[in-house]
Amino acid sequence: MKKIWLLFFIIFSSSLLFWCSPSMVQTDYPKQQEEILTTNKDNSDYQSKIVADKIQLYHFRGTNQCWTCITLWELTLKTLDESFAEEVKSGKITYEDINVELPENYDLVQKFDVKNISLYINSIVGENESYEEQVSLMRYLNNEEQFKQMLKEKLDWLLGK
Repeated sequence: MKKIWLLFFIIFSSSLLFWCSPSMVQTDYPKQQEEILTTNKDNSDYQSKIVADKIQLYHFRGTNQCWTCITLWELTLKTLDESFAEEVKSGKITYEDINVELPENYDLVQKFDVKNISLYINSIVGENESYEEQVSLMRYLNNEEQFKQMLKEKLDWLLGK
């Protein structure tokens, strides 16, 4: 009986090693929202990156705001004021502060499946939307310059700069 259990354990362990091996893990992830179009024009190929027609930033927070909520809001606004004033003025970039506890925001909170304090960036290309929670920015809340640089790089990339 012990031999059967030992054999079973060896087979089970071997199958786990096979299915969980690094060769089975996807490492060639697609680039963020990048889509390449190849078109023939004058018998030559060219590639162009599709950029967002509009970018919406949503700051989700509760009624009682902690340091994290306030800092996230302030640093995002500073970045937009310093680096994207023209885009904000033209409406290409919008920013909304959303209290998740208010009933009028229920649909938006459900759409983004908000679970906690967060900043979401929704990029719109034509009629397609692609939104992403900016979890990585949260680690830079103690470093204003690094936060602004990271957010600027993300928005520049979405704008095709």
